[in-house]
Amino acid sequence: MSLEKHPFEAFIPAQAKYLLLGSFPCNRNLRTDENPAYGEWFYCGSGKSAFWSIMELVYACDLPTGDRASKEALLAKYGIAITDIALEIERKKPDCLDTSLKILAYQTETIQAILKNNPIEKIFFTSRFVEKAFVKHILPKESAVELVYLISPSPAADMGLRASAEFKDFVTLHPDKKLLDFRVAYYQERLPEK
Repeated sequence: MSLEKHPFEAFIPAQAKYLLLGSFPCNRNLRTDENPAYGEWFYCGSGKSAFWSIMELVYACDLPTGDRASKEALLAKYGIAITDIALEIERKKPDCLDTSLKILAYQTETIQAILKNNPIEKIFFTSRFVEKAFVKHILPKESAVELVYLISPSPAADMGLRASAEFKDFVTLHPDKKLLDFRVAYYQERLPEK
């Protein structure tokens, strides 16, 4: 197992109205000569997650790999703060799966400061793992903020999504659509409107 501390700060635009929570950055040791950009990212930009591809399609914009400024500009435009729930972890396996994370310390202070200092209306979770951990370990007792689950942008979720009744209904209505289209439609229904 390897011990890791979160490598960067939360991104919090002025007067953020939304908070997007992930789990923890992907294992940086997965960078290879064939994929040197793996790990050169800003939240979910590990090279495998579809998160920024989904955001590009939801908001009809270009978010080039490695271009942190364009991602921050998009988040700021829509009042979305972003951080992860884990501050320090042990990684049980050298991969990017939430199930391989043993959270040793949560970003409780950071997240509670975001909630206290900004007019947050909704908190979005990029997986059920994140949602459950937030509710159990971080959620303030007297919070009136709406909690919104987003289907995971991770390729690890693909098999489960393809088997879901919701996805099957989607492709019945849209036979030419794929899993990415399903994720985009799902996020469009829940994220701030453009």
